[in-house]
Amino acid sequence: MHGIYYYLKPLFAIFLMLMTLAALYMGVFKADRTSASFFTKVCSGIASGVLSVVAWSFLYSHQYLGW
Repeated sequence: MHGIYYYLKPLFAIFLMLMTLAALYMGVFKADRTSASFFTKVCSGIASGVLSVVAWSFLYSHQYLGW
């Protein structure tokens, strides 16, 4: 990786993971509802983060993203 790609590839990887985390959190777990308890929101956030990291790590190899 040279030049601007040295910074863009890791930032893009982080962006993909955060957007997947948000989609899982709001779409699958529906934890953004006002009726959801704090414990549910925390557990859903952790589960969404873990699933997001696992999915993107599986979809893209560590060499490709430069992690």
